This record gives sequence, structure tokens and C-alpha cells, in this order.
Amino acid sequence: MMHPISLSAFAKSLHAETAFDVLAIAKALKAKGKDVVELQIGDSPFATPASARSAGIRAIESHQTHLLFFARTSRLSRDYR
Repeated sequence: MMHPISLSAFAKSLHAETAFDVLAIAKALKAKGKDVVELQIGDSPFATPASARSAGIRAIESHQTHLLFFARTSRLSRDYR
């Protein structure tokens, strides 16, 4: 038996992220036959570059698998300018 869900005032006040609004507009334009490249959410229509694949593999193999939150370390500043 399903029980009704009661949401908090905070949960009721949340709205969709703006990116989802952009995605809905992009999908609507595509449905109308417009040529749209979706870059706002999800999977890119472009292949992942070899350099990005290699960097990802190196990160996994060296156990660098946690979120970074874009800390301004000297390595990041040097590697990602």
C-alpha cells in the first residue's frame, strides 16, 4: 500500500534548475526541426577527445577519483589555465 508523501516547506519551495529549462527549450526547438546542438545537460553529441580519455584513465589509476571542487592548487593553476 502506498503512503502519501508529505513534503517539507523547503522541499515545496524548490524549483527546477535553470539548465533543465534550457534543455526543455532545446528539445522543443529540435522537435520543430531546428538544428540544435545540446551542450547544456547530459551527454555531449561529440566524441570525447583522446587527451581527456587518457587523463581520466590516469586519474582513476592514481586513485584521484573524488570531487575536487576546483581548489586553486598550484598543479591545477598550472595544468588547467
